[in-house]
Amino acid sequence: RGLRWAADLRGDFEIVKTAVRECGTALAEATVDLRNDKEIVMTAVKEDGRALLFASHGLRADKEVVLAALAQHGAGLAHVLDGQIYDPEICRTALAQNGMALMYVPEALRLQREVVIAAVTQRGVALQYAPYALRGDTEVVVAALNEAGQEAVEYMSLDLKRDPVFVEFGLAAKPAFPGVLAERHAPLQRKLVLAKVRRFLEPVLWEEHKVSWLEVLPVLRQIGPLSDFEQAFDAPEAFLEGLAGRPADIAKAWAIVRAKSALMPILPQHGVAWEDMAVALGHASAADLAMALDSPEEFVKDLAARRTGEAVKWFLIAQLRPGLEPTLPAGLPWSDLAWVLDAIETNKEIRGFLEGGVDLLKWKLVNGGEWPAARRYAMAALRPRVQADLPGEPPPRWGDFFRVVLELGDEQVHEVLADMRKFVQRCRMDPYSRVSQLWTLALLRP
Repeated sequence: RGLRWAADLRGDFEIVKTAVRECGTALAEATVDLRNDKEIVMTAVKEDGRALLFASHGLRADKEVVLAALAQHGAGLAHVLDGQIYDPEICRTALAQNGMALMYVPEALRLQREVVIAAVTQRGVALQYAPYALRGDTEVVVAALNEAGQEAVEYMSLDLKRDPVFVEFGLAAKPAFPGVLAERHAPLQRKLVLAKVRRFLEPVLWEEHKVSWLEVLPVLRQIGPLSDFEQAFDAPEAFLEGLAGRPADIAKAWAIVRAKSALMPILPQHGVAWEDMAVALGHASAADLAMALDSPEEFVKDLAARRTGEAVKWFLIAQLRPGLEPTLPAGLPWSDLAWVLDAIETNKEIRGFLEGGVDLLKWKLVNGGEWPAARRYAMAALRPRVQADLPGEPPPRWGDFFRVVLELGDEQVHEVLADMRKFVQRCRMDPYSRVSQLWTLALLRP
């Protein structure tokens, strides 16, 4: 604050930088030019996030500066510029430092479970600022009870307060599994157990493996006895290291998740998105996955040079995406093309399309007649024309209805799509047919 009494030094870069390194809010005494200097401002907000208030408007609009400030002072979320408050990354950064900043998060984001979980994991009583529906969400509430214990109980929904088994489980520091949950349905047991151990595993996952909770969740759901999760309380590092020694499916899924941070910087050079690379890794051997973790650049180079194998096939398909995806009809997502392109018989053929440009491939998909990939594309391309008109309140999801389409086959599908009302009536008249059963299941999910 000595800058206040030294007007001739307020514009000296080195002196101001030294001052804000010791007291971030000393930025208020710097000249206009230095309050517009990113190096000075970043130094200030890292020492005290409240210094963001004294930065120039241009730097207050700089996302990097805002994230640095909120990582130090989460309550500063109340003072970010109007447009920034709707940025999920900005909100999550603030909540990771101060969960009570949830009170400043706009309603649209407070409706998102992961946003609220981030808040209550840091400060359990932030549950009071969650929408009532999420105050009755078991995963959210377990996260709040993990952090705040009894203090968070008063903010739970009435239904959960009236569930003594849930309250006992949520308040227990290190419960046995399944323990008091033994009488609950197995899927609910697993859901609650995973919510309970999240507090112990999530920090290690990110700090040691650069893996998010949502990325590892599908792996953890495959673990058999719930009692295995008890190790996560006292030895989360050992629990995670042990995933590599579990049954092959679990070990492979864990290896793929871990490989993401190593491979992501390399994939843009090959025009490959991570979600497509993950599919290719699903067909890779254990040796390949070990190589992807230890020598990612060498692994990708080796994979690109190979000629045979399922992993190679899906890597080539992934490389088709940048050229093919922009040409797809509106409403037909890239994810629907996996089933189509899988029908291409040889890697050599896919490589030919890749090297010669995708125009020929697109032409063949549309005009290829009985070519297997063209037949599949004709079925997949129904989505943009049909999805909006599916009957039902609410209508079925496309993926579920597509199973009905596949069961009908080429000959019947166009007849059905021409008169969906007649199709629904036929399903009611013959409820035991395979098509009727698939239709009923499709209607049930929403």
